[in-house]
Amino acid sequence: MELINSRFCWGYVLMVVGCLIFMVSSASAQLSPRLETQAEQRDKNPVELGDNNKVNIRSALRITKTTRQPMIEIILSSDRPFEGGNEVFALHIGKRTFFRSRYGDYDLHTLIFMLKPEEFAKTSTDDEIVVRYGGVSPDKDEGPRRSWKFGKLDKSKIDK
Repeated sequence: MELINSRFCWGYVLMVVGCLIFMVSSASAQLSPRLETQAEQRDKNPVELGDNNKVNIRSALRITKTTRQPMIEIILSSDRPFEGGNEVFALHIGKRTFFRSRYGDYDLHTLIFMLKPEEFAKTSTDDEIVVRYGGVSPDKDEGPRRSWKFGKLDKSKIDK
């Protein structure tokens, strides 16, 4: 009987000590100042063209079981990763907005947007290229949104 009481006593003591350690660590975490991450600092001050942003444009052929559809791929690369979450990336070329995108690499530094040739034809050389995460309009300040600027569109560089 003493063995059972002794095991119960030690189990109870360990449980109380564990709860105390948890409470102390929680209290100290709440008291310590929280430092902003680099991503949070960038969201407050979106970087303009300083991220080594590059644009490449190529024609492609999208093939499904029964169709072949020509596409224009706009490949965007940046030293700052295209980190996402629950919202979509939007490509703004001038006043036009496109949403069909996919990642081009595994470390999130390349984003590829797919446009139909007729969509691409409606854009103009010298239109500004901006990618935004979680925001539809590049002109409106909708809170902390991530932006990447790529300069002006040069349609003469397709497939070069």
